[in-house]
Amino acid sequence: MTLSTRLKAVLEYSFVLALYNASLLLSGLTFILACYINFLRFFSGVGGEPPIITNSLCLEEENDSEQILREAKREFEDLKEKFLLDPSKYSGELNPNSFKSLINGIFQSEGLLSIYFQAKSLSKGKISLQSRFVIGQNYSVEAAILFLQLHQFFGGIGSFVFEVSDNNTIHLKFKVNDSKAILTVILPYLDEVYSQKAWCVQIFPLIHQLTAELSNKWEPLKAIQLINLIYSLNPEGNTRKFSLVEQLKELGLSLPSLAPTLPAFKENMKEPSIPFIIGFFLGDGSLGVTLDDPKARYPMVYVKLFFNLAQKTSPESLHMFSLFAQALSPFFSLKLSSNSEGMTLLSLSGRKVAEQVLPLLQNYQEFIYWKRPQLDLTSQVAQIILNKEHLTKDGLTRIISLLYNSPVHPHKKSFEHWLGLIEKAFPEGSKPRRGSKP
Repeated sequence: MTLSTRLKAVLEYSFVLALYNASLLLSGLTFILACYINFLRFFSGVGGEPPIITNSLCLEEENDSEQILREAKREFEDLKEKFLLDPSKYSGELNPNSFKSLINGIFQSEGLLSIYFQAKSLSKGKISLQSRFVIGQNYSVEAAILFLQLHQFFGGIGSFVFEVSDNNTIHLKFKVNDSKAILTVILPYLDEVYSQKAWCVQIFPLIHQLTAELSNKWEPLKAIQLINLIYSLNPEGNTRKFSLVEQLKELGLSLPSLAPTLPAFKENMKEPSIPFIIGFFLGDGSLGVTLDDPKARYPMVYVKLFFNLAQKTSPESLHMFSLFAQALSPFFSLKLSSNSEGMTLLSLSGRKVAEQVLPLLQNYQEFIYWKRPQLDLTSQVAQIILNKEHLTKDGLTRIISLLYNSPVHPHKKSFEHWLGLIEKAFPEGSKPRRGSKP
């Protein structure tokens, strides 16, 4: 091979190598830019807390849950900015005492007051605890407004946290982790709750008192009492990392043959206010419309309104519901029952929902928040029933259309199924029905 041939080969090789290195450099810059963009997007959470943890930040396109979360957070930030500019626009007409009762009712159904052991904090003579107050709800503008109002009523303590469920539902939580704020601000506010929630409020100060005493002087019996009290806060709630026996073992303690004596529980015997019951309804209540097409009455279609409150069956829930029924007795009578799923229901159905329940709820419209779509839909159907138009083909068709155009009504059967039954129930030239279930 001549020198010129060798030189030509070397130059060609150098050129190809330069192109290859340039492509590597471009790919590297693209990779870094993608990482940077994803980094900024990932850490744009509310309160500086990233709500989603992923295994990789780079070269991943935004999935559905991330997009839904980002849009919800942007909407919340815009709303929070408007709220802070003019709080009176959102909270100016709220009665503080009524709002307090509403929050107590929401906490009764949806709240959590708990204490956790901080990681690597357990040793003989040393217990470090993390307190937590949480109220959560599926994200909506109405839920965001209520939590912003609560944040204001609490003097600005607490933070807002977003979470995404497996089905891409966005959950918004108002959370307070500061023990002093919980003890001095929140616990005095929660003086209307019942059963397990009342127990949590009562023993929370004692837990912190025992923790302080054990920090000064270690006493095994007192430590055992403390651990038992902490585990009694949520006996049927989220599973803890360690069982009671395992937690005692971490402290070099054993389960005593006799259970430690716990403080006497003082149940709330007062009738709840209407705002408290509405708060409970926001968390564990339902209002709506059911459709029925019994085979024995084919092809008839029946429409029924319903209102209910639900709670897991226990002596405490029965006590609370009996007080609910007493408080509501001047307005309407509710039926107390239990189902096979272990739930106790306080319910009313039929025409009385239109005549008695809806007027009461409409008198407290400022407290309906995210139940507004249910109230509006049920009120529209109720008006058709009160006018007896549900006994006609046109009236029933309008009800079906209202239900199937509403995002809050669950659809067990198709829209066409009900229209087909209505067509058969009202052949051409037929008269309105008589005596239908309201």
